[in-house]
Amino acid sequence: MNQPDGPLIVQSDKTLLLEVDHPDAEACRRAVAPFAELERAPEHVHTYRLTPLGLWNARAAGHDAEQVVDTLLKYSRYPVPHALLVDLAETMDRYGRLRLEKHPTHGLVLHASDVPVLEEVLRSKKVQPLVGTRVDIETVLVHPSERGHLKQVLLGSAGRRRTPRATSTARPTRSGSTTPTGTCGPTSTRPSRASGTAVPASSSCPAARARRWWAPPRWPGRRRPR
Repeated sequence: MNQPDGPLIVQSDKTLLLEVDHPDAEACRRAVAPFAELERAPEHVHTYRLTPLGLWNARAAGHDAEQVVDTLLKYSRYPVPHALLVDLAETMDRYGRLRLEKHPTHGLVLHASDVPVLEEVLRSKKVQPLVGTRVDIETVLVHPSERGHLKQVLLGSAGRRRTPRATSTARPTRSGSTTPTGTCGPTSTRPSRASGTAVPASSSCPAARARRWWAPPRWPGRRRPR
């Protein structure tokens, strides 16, 4: 359960804002250090970020997703976005399923303990140019010169990958109402010229299209009729 006066603000974009002057700031800093990367450290508020690499390093050091979630809930001043907690758990659960390792016969290979994950990765157009022929169902060749590039691509894929969900959940908005999530991708917003109110930009999401009906009409080339 979050503290009403906790030192940490957990944002949906995976940034953590730590109030340095808070009495629990030092304890919170030590708690998040194993899994969150420090980005900026100005005088009053330090900014951390949750990244796949940071979460996997924590997993390698013996921290599991439950410990990370408990830490965020303990020190967060406001409710932690549910979608972020789900993504965090899924990212840490994928640790170790793919490994770059030296094969005694074939040299550098990408080896999978989870074959469906390897199949999904190999379908990526960014990954295909970086790997060679398939050694077996769990292993594919990698040219040594592409090792660093492949790691970057795999880390980027880990940050974007989502498990498909059949049902939608709801997340609280700042006003206290709920907004459905899970079935549609994120939509961007643009300010309305007439009122300044943010309205959803073009999207293939049915819910976003349904919310656009009230947007004020535009009358190019002439004044709006009275």
